[in-house]
Amino acid sequence: MQDSFVPYYVQVAETIKNRILSGYYREGEPIPSYRKLEKEFKISNATVRKAIDLLVQEGWISKRRGLGTNVKTTRIDKIVWELSGNLQRLRDSSRHIELKTEVLQIENIPCPEVIGKILALDTSGEIWRMRKIRKLGDTVMSYYISYTDLNTGQKIDKESAEKMKFADLLREKCGIKLAKLEQKLEASTAELDLAKILKVSFGFPILYVENVYYADNERPVALTQIYYPGDRNVYRATIALWR
Repeated sequence: MQDSFVPYYVQVAETIKNRILSGYYREGEPIPSYRKLEKEFKISNATVRKAIDLLVQEGWISKRRGLGTNVKTTRIDKIVWELSGNLQRLRDSSRHIELKTEVLQIENIPCPEVIGKILALDTSGEIWRMRKIRKLGDTVMSYYISYTDLNTGQKIDKESAEKMKFADLLREKCGIKLAKLEQKLEASTAELDLAKILKVSFGFPILYVENVYYADNERPVALTQIYYPGDRNVYRATIALWR
């Protein structure tokens, strides 16, 4: 094990998790014994046990007396998000899955410089921020952080935010005529705070999506940062080629 910045047991757990995701360790089948893992990773029995306990806690494997340590059968389907077409098609991607929205916090905060620049706002003042998660059963599928100016944000309440899409809130509750959405995708990993919210381990693969909403006068009016656990979501794009 080479990475001294991440505890060995986390590195081992992440490696086993990636092997499960790739199909190297199959659902319902046992993973290698503690002794084999100790030998492969050149670590102590205590470190292996901590890694296995972490994977059990996160629901990747199960330990049962007399049956060994096996890969759990997952019950979560990945959500496939369509990037092609319009906003309605993107929404329809997850319509067949019952996702529940839970608003964690709505508040006014000092405007972060990077957000202020994107939305063309005064960074010496405050900005409206909403944090929410979307869940499938008890599993957190995504974490959202949305920003807009104070006048716009004050028109959005928690109850509406848990029932309506953010674009609909901007249009129907705030009276903004939206013209377009610019989207950026980026591969990332979960730091400690994000890992706690998404209920994944430190360093877990994350798909980061940044949405900037524009009004019909080309003015940026809101920004949403979305964090998707890499094992629970898939983005698929359809691209027309020239003839």
